[in-house]
Amino acid sequence: MRDTRKRFHLVLEEYDKNPKLLEFISEVEAEKKLAEINTSMVEWKNKLGLSSLPIEISKINKRFIQFYAKGVTGFISIGNLSIEIKPKFLESTDNGDEWRAALTKALIITNQQNMFDKSFTSSKQSGYYLSDLMAETFLISLREGIENGLPKSYEEERELTQHFKGKYDTRRFINFFTQPHLIPCVFDEYTEDYLINQLLRWAALELSKSVASVSLSNQLVELANQISASNLIHFDVTRVNNLYLSPQYSYLDEALYISKLLIINKSLEHGDGENRLRGFLWNSAVVFEELMKQVVKRICKANQYTFTDKSVTFIDLVEQNGALPQKPQLKTSPDIRVMVGNKTRFLLDVKYKVWRKQPKNEDIYQVIAGARVVECPVVSLLYPSTKHNDKLLIYNIRGKGYPLVLGTIFADISLLAHKKGFEQLVKSVEQSINELSDCYYAR
Repeated sequence: MRDTRKRFHLVLEEYDKNPKLLEFISEVEAEKKLAEINTSMVEWKNKLGLSSLPIEISKINKRFIQFYAKGVTGFISIGNLSIEIKPKFLESTDNGDEWRAALTKALIITNQQNMFDKSFTSSKQSGYYLSDLMAETFLISLREGIENGLPKSYEEERELTQHFKGKYDTRRFINFFTQPHLIPCVFDEYTEDYLINQLLRWAALELSKSVASVSLSNQLVELANQISASNLIHFDVTRVNNLYLSPQYSYLDEALYISKLLIINKSLEHGDGENRLRGFLWNSAVVFEELMKQVVKRICKANQYTFTDKSVTFIDLVEQNGALPQKPQLKTSPDIRVMVGNKTRFLLDVKYKVWRKQPKNEDIYQVIAGARVVECPVVSLLYPSTKHNDKLLIYNIRGKGYPLVLGTIFADISLLAHKKGFEQLVKSVEQSINELSDCYYAR
């Protein structure tokens, strides 16, 4: 049942310098909402394994609550309050709506790599809310699936029947004495009631509870009720992640991808009743890092390079007096190495940090340590683009030995909101890598 109280909607920007304020009618109402939000934030912190609350809140001037989001992106509902969080890596987006399309595509790319060429654009119905944009994309795909036919699968059924069917069910032999007129049988049934359709039904119902549009919510519930599948609420994430559609059901791709995205990152079955978390939050740094890895993988594939993100050992402890050291090795873990044969051509480290005119010393030391071990001449730090930074900065590293050149590359994730946006993003990052590469390899 939908909450009929006056609803509040906030759009927060991650690490915003000007935290948002929400005004309440009375101090009592503000205190009550403050406690409700605090309880929810503690649950989200534990659920996501964060070191601090994803949204810090404080009461200002009795009737005002201040909100400050950090480390997360997504959309949640807390009673009659709905919150969207725009990630820092989409700070450069100017259009009020395009960040939602870009984020939706980024989330799906990091979970489903074959969604590279899909286009997500806002519409009159969904343009103002992230949850509605995702739900409308899901709705269009699912509606086409119901109209053209949902997939079916053979599922084992056990049933007492009047006529023999399949095989005799030896597990239910006792039924022969209690119900001698019925035969216990086990057989395969070609049915819609299997995992993919159960997942689609679940996703439709969950999205219906998260969207702002009443019309969109009703349409999602209506479609969910047209799916002849069990109403499951608990899923095996490993099984879900391995689900795939045959080519004849390609019109359901978007619906399945979004269902997987939600179930893999789901945060819904956490507590009961009023304490249940409603909505979806993602760790922003993880999303950005995984997206950059997908970008570099695409660059590697186009140039016949090899991608690896394995850590490398840069210190071996020398044994003394035959005693075995407790920690014989120290490893460094730059996020990405681009290989040509058995040699490292580029070493890249993804940094989800606020850019302050120049990279921090500790970030530089990490890539220098990695480059020293693998004898890589060119290293770079990858940052999210902001409104105030250049596309590429290049530094010469003094002294002998590797590395010789350090770059800082800024990836414009807002490109994902455009048609063929992922290709544009890949091209932009590749161009910066090539410019950086020319500082050494073109000598």
